[in-house]
Amino acid sequence: MIDVFIDWSRDAATFDPSAAVARLADDALLGGIAERFTCALPSGRIGPALTGRRPWRFPATTSIEACTLAMVAAADAERPLLIVIGAIEPSAEPLGVLLEALDSDPMIGFAVPRLGNARGDGIARLDVGGDRQIDELPRRILAEIPDTYIVADAPARCLLIKPSVLANFGGLDDRFLTLDAALWHYAGQARRCGFRTLV
Repeated sequence: MIDVFIDWSRDAATFDPSAAVARLADDALLGGIAERFTCALPSGRIGPALTGRRPWRFPATTSIEACTLAMVAAADAERPLLIVIGAIEPSAEPLGVLLEALDSDPMIGFAVPRLGNARGDGIARLDVGGDRQIDELPRRILAEIPDTYIVADAPARCLLIKPSVLANFGGLDDRFLTLDAALWHYAGQARRCGFRTLV
């Protein structure tokens, strides 16, 4: 089982989290493997009223503070934490591969999946602000890239963090203005202690 943190705080004010929550809670996506969900919503938005077998939390805080709450809860429960930024809907199958990756080496602290673009014909950038030319690369380019590779750290819109990293490094530094920057700093702290990121 894993815990999940979703940052929808930058999504449009017209974004309806109810539909996204229903999709993600489905067993085909995350409902079958997620024990707890924590979500950051745009300022002033209230989370949907939910019923179901998995708890959903919508703290009225910044995305950095909400992510820290999710990190602390996952560390206390000794579960990996999946962090999703934006409208990405990972399914259970690739998450199983990421979980295996975390278990493959004690110094793999983070696992990042490769994502397809919104059109389904190419590769998605690891982060929203990344090189826009990547959007033009065809999906077939993945045949030229190794199945997995290790990097020191990498920005990502979907990131799985090992429980031992969460337990040893605590939460995020709330002095950063964005969740992306706080996560990059967090990964950098772990990197300085030997933890690596597997893509």
